[in-house]
Amino acid sequence: MPEENKTRVVHPIIYPLAILKYHLFDKPIYALKSWAYEQNAVIPAENPTEYIQSPAPQPLIQQTVANRQVICDEHPPQYKLDAAIPAKSPTMALEFVAGISPQGEPVIVDFCAAPHILAAGTTGSGKSVFIHSMLRQLIQKYPASELKMVLIDPKGTELEFYKYAKNTIGDVRTDAEQASKALDEVIEMMDKRNALFTSRGCRDIKRFNSKFPHEKMPLILVVIDEFADLILTDEFDFELKVKRIAAKARSAGIHLFLATQRPDAKVITGGIRGNFNYTICLRVPRAIESRIVIGEAGGEKLNGKGDMLISDGAGLIRRAQGYYVSDDELDAMADILRSGAGKP
Repeated sequence: MPEENKTRVVHPIIYPLAILKYHLFDKPIYALKSWAYEQNAVIPAENPTEYIQSPAPQPLIQQTVANRQVICDEHPPQYKLDAAIPAKSPTMALEFVAGISPQGEPVIVDFCAAPHILAAGTTGSGKSVFIHSMLRQLIQKYPASELKMVLIDPKGTELEFYKYAKNTIGDVRTDAEQASKALDEVIEMMDKRNALFTSRGCRDIKRFNSKFPHEKMPLILVVIDEFADLILTDEFDFELKVKRIAAKARSAGIHLFLATQRPDAKVITGGIRGNFNYTICLRVPRAIESRIVIGEAGGEKLNGKGDMLISDGAGLIRRAQGYYVSDDELDAMADILRSGAGKP
């Protein structure tokens, strides 16, 4: 076996002391435009006995994530968000970069292929920053003529930055009644679009926009942060409305993004989970919550701060490190949007 593929053997006493010294005295502080990316070395699924090691000769921590042993480098490089935004696809797409793969490549997610995404992560996992990274990329890449957004934020703190974006429909909805009304409006729009497509002999928005370019319709993205606060409210039948949209909205060019800090069975019910094949698990407290989100354990062993596992619903689970968007950057972006100067 080549030298670079051998498993490292560490001293049971000296190694933990060295790691403790590193974290207490030596570890650098990363406070720039991106999360400190953990450069991982993943064992290929087809040959689970051999390592592909990170080139950095730093102390390594061995762990298992998503049934794959990985080696996490403690001295990660840094990545800037703006440099990773890919060019527009020549076909209809709604793409953003979720993060950087263990091989250093951008992990691109396309809502048009997904078509709905469920993301979960506990406090400190980087969930909120992930949402900011996603929305910032989308409004920077897609004009209002191509993308409209419905934003629902029960806590009223995270999505206020985007209320002045030209892509945003109306205000950010911050209570259950407003959220319920917004979902009713989305369902009405979905039904009208699908009826129109049928009357014009088109099976979906892609065909309609191609056949009738003078009537081109924008994609609609419905973002619900902390949807647990809504699902656990019985008054407005949120679960029923979300399931209805998820089941019929793809052809109408409407996509859902749900996020929660509580990925338990009361929030991510079988009905919800069954309509969201594409899921993103940031760090969660327990293996059972990881299984609820991505179908297997591993999320409980992530590093936090944007470290994530992405499941495409077809058996492929990828690890990625998300980008960091600071409060100062968000404030600057909000000032630009508020001034009407356009995209940041």
